[in-house]
Amino acid sequence: MWLVWCALGLLRVLPWRLRGVLARVVAALIVRIPTSRRHDAAANLAACFPDLAPSARWRLLARHVRLQVELYLAFGELLFTPRARLRERFDVTGQDAVMAASAAGRGVILLTPHTCAFEWGGQCIAMLHPVVSVARLHEDDPLMDWILHTMRLKSGGVVYGNEQSMVPLIKAVRGGRWMFYLPDEDRRNDNGVFAPFFEVPKLTIPSVGRLAAACRADVFPVRIAYQPDTRRFSVEFLPALAPFSGADPAADAARMNAVIEGLLAPDLAQYGWSQRIFRSRPEGVAKVYGPNGVLGTTRAVPR
Repeated sequence: MWLVWCALGLLRVLPWRLRGVLARVVAALIVRIPTSRRHDAAANLAACFPDLAPSARWRLLARHVRLQVELYLAFGELLFTPRARLRERFDVTGQDAVMAASAAGRGVILLTPHTCAFEWGGQCIAMLHPVVSVARLHEDDPLMDWILHTMRLKSGGVVYGNEQSMVPLIKAVRGGRWMFYLPDEDRRNDNGVFAPFFEVPKLTIPSVGRLAAACRADVFPVRIAYQPDTRRFSVEFLPALAPFSGADPAADAARMNAVIEGLLAPDLAQYGWSQRIFRSRPEGVAKVYGPNGVLGTTRAVPR
């Protein structure tokens, strides 16, 4: 435990420029090591972008790994930096419409995917307005779970476990908190339906329509990104979506995935491609991961 805290403290005091150099070196090594996470990220990219040249997918993967490594190295900032100073690192746009909906008594659901910088974006949004979110517990790594939980609460957010009742969360949104909603994980939920994500069937929980109705909320997509060249973050609130049906799960799931694709389109490397977003497969459809997946048994560096 003390080694983890020392590492976080050391990374906190490293200047961003030096941390960026370290991240580039570490990322260049990591992207060439045939780990399962690199294999999963490469498999996701191959499944989603089969028409993209292997060399182009490799560049996309390399940029993604650099972003991910640089932001992992910056976790100490989220834990130890004063909120006012941290807020200066963000460029925020489009929040006026969200503020207006909240002021009018509407609930607010902020829909965003698991990008590399989503933790940072969540901290920024919590500094703008009280938020509530749902998080998966890391039962196999209690120290990391404690660090993430502490980090998420530091700006005044409220976090519920994904196994808890939704009733307190709905009450919180009705009471004025904004919900930070990340619905893109494959949770192997019996209520999920398969909907296209970059034209690949993906198990999706089509709850956004029912959740918005229960919370009496408007749903605003949010684009969160990190630019390593300027070392700044952007949080862009997009206009509210037209209401989801809530009665057609397949249509709601497909529409939500299309919204997420649009959020990722400007810079695909920002997405968390190492997630196993296609763990669940429709009956009779080939696996994405493992020796029988889209990459077969190869884990070699693309040329």
